[in-house]
Amino acid sequence: MDINERIIKLEENVKSNQHRLNEHDKKIEDLHSLTCSVKELAVETKLMREDVNKMDNRLNALEEKPGKNWDSLTKIVLTRNCYSCSGLFFSKVGIVKGRSVL
Repeated sequence: MDINERIIKLEENVKSNQHRLNEHDKKIEDLHSLTCSVKELAVETKLMREDVNKMDNRLNALEEKPGKNWDSLTKIVLTRNCYSCSGLFFSKVGIVKGRSVL
């Protein structure tokens, strides 16, 4: 093989390699763009999850409030009934004299 043939083959190889490099550059660019998009989605998802957690905490607080009010009301009613019953009992037994209401 003479020098001219070797140079021609080398030039063909260089062209082929340059073409492949150009294709790879395009693919790398696309991957970089995709990576940036995924990163943005991850950040947005994280922020959305934080918002959902805040709303969940607020909702739980709102759901617990009627239960706390009901517990407080039943406690008050039971306590007053116990006081009334014990007052009535002690007044009937004679330990406590009944009061007259004016």
